[in-house]
Amino acid sequence: MNNKGFTVVEVICAFGVLLIIATSILPLLGELRLSQKELAEERAIISKLQNELLKYKLHPREEYPFTKEYDLMTVTYKKQPSLLEACATWETRRDHKELCLYASRQ
Repeated sequence: MNNKGFTVVEVICAFGVLLIIATSILPLLGELRLSQKELAEERAIISKLQNELLKYKLHPREEYPFTKEYDLMTVTYKKQPSLLEACATWETRRDHKELCLYASRQ
């Protein structure tokens, strides 16, 4: 007899291999998507921090240090002898992050 086609066992094995590949790749894709979201938030925080630092450099306040709360972050402003320091802190799903930017006070 001349068989032209796949047996049921071959189809089940091929489906099993595809299922194993899919279950190993899907969690990695989810992790990649969450990492992309965290990086996008970090870029937005850096941009907002830079804009706020320039605003307070051009229009300084009288009292330092002070803290401002935003949706994604908390920013603390400090006056040093020749610099204005702005440090942003925020939480990610894994850890606590902090980033400081500096501007001259001239």
